[in-house]
Amino acid sequence: MIRFFMAGILSAEGGKAPSADAVLAGANRVVRLAQGGYGSTAMVLAGKRAYVWGQEKTMTEISSENGTHWVFGYGSLIWNPGFAHVSAQQGLLRGAHRSLSIVSHHHRGTQERPGLVFGLARGGSCRGMVFEVADGDWVAVQAYLQAREQVTAVYRDVTRPVHLVDGRTVLALTFMVDARHEQFAGKLSLEQQLAMVRAGVGLSGRNIDYVLNTASHLKALGIADRQLQALADILRAEAA
Repeated sequence: MIRFFMAGILSAEGGKAPSADAVLAGANRVVRLAQGGYGSTAMVLAGKRAYVWGQEKTMTEISSENGTHWVFGYGSLIWNPGFAHVSAQQGLLRGAHRSLSIVSHHHRGTQERPGLVFGLARGGSCRGMVFEVADGDWVAVQAYLQAREQVTAVYRDVTRPVHLVDGRTVLALTFMVDARHEQFAGKLSLEQQLAMVRAGVGLSGRNIDYVLNTASHLKALGIADRQLQALADILRAEAA
């Protein structure tokens, strides 16, 4: 199995760990390493902290020298983050795309009439909002996001490099779909999505409202998502 290692993050100067800037600089230079050379994971050092980085590993504790943390939002987090943050700006995540493919039995549906919510599936790229969180709020924000997003553990909470519109690249907490989870529906046709979204109502409200809110905010931000907008256009026409 191939694992991914962020090149340039280990300093050769006296065995010292690199700065957070070096970690982020290395995020764009990905070197593929065979498992036999480095085992199943590679160790990432940043300041006094050490993290294990592997294809199936999580890094829910994100550290930087200035105490800033980041969260990538691609669905309802865009228009309803629900947590304290210092700033927010658009960002681009490569290697995964927004996908209305997670069966919802909780927030937007029930076991009898499930809805659909967004996940990040492998391949392509995704534009979303990136939220900067102060170090003092980080523990509370992590706990909030775990309670909100991981009701059925359908996501993998990982970190991924995200390119901000201001030119920086940061490591952001990101909720990727677990493709092995029973609630991952895979690629659905527009007709299949419509049928589930029309019927779904959960603890957080109607599935239709969830989809339309996300589509409206993406359009207002200038973020293109043709399949989502096509779905939203049909739902709006039906409601008119």
